[in-house]
Amino acid sequence: MADPKAHQLYKQIEECALAVTTASAGAGTVTNQWQLVLLDSNVAMIAYRTYIDLAGWSAQELTTFTQGVDIQKMQIPLKAPSPGSQSCWEFDFISSRAITNNELQNYGNLPGFAGSTCSLQQIIYGERMMYGENATIPGNYVQISGDTFGSGNATAMDKLHWTRLLIFSAPADGDQIVVWPTNLVVQAMTVEEKDLVWTERLRRSYVTQGRNT
Repeated sequence: MADPKAHQLYKQIEECALAVTTASAGAGTVTNQWQLVLLDSNVAMIAYRTYIDLAGWSAQELTTFTQGVDIQKMQIPLKAPSPGSQSCWEFDFISSRAITNNELQNYGNLPGFAGSTCSLQQIIYGERMMYGENATIPGNYVQISGDTFGSGNATAMDKLHWTRLLIFSAPADGDQIVVWPTNLVVQAMTVEEKDLVWTERLRRSYVTQGRNT
């Protein structure tokens, strides 16, 4: 059996510019491979999906244990004109499988929480930030609250998925919102588990993924 090995993993996401054209018609544009998940007069939701490739480890039948996650944001989102969107919620999901648009659009029951088809067991780590209108500096947000969540489960899958989701309230025609670049740094450990343990972990991962995607 191979000795456990420590690793440091990195991923980066580019900035995004969201331009709301006609909120009531769901018309708007985003840049740099971001996706407009939902847009209406009540909410604008944009997301970016990427992953860290673990295929080399899974091919060796190694299990990945996440020891620490650091999500580094260059800056709080900006918006213009002001007033515009009154509130912003920012989520980062580190998961053992890809998260679907339907799961993101169900923003009353987001991934990792009761009511979502993406369970807590599949969310290895998550962060939530809430921002509000900055009354002193027009066009800026201020952080109101922040939380972390997730199961910390080990994974035998060949990808570690990272999904960034931003939700803006009350988008208006002509809104221009900028989300800045973000870094992901993960401290991980690979371990060679006993055959039966690893096989059962892999089986559960694929069964759960097939059921919910």
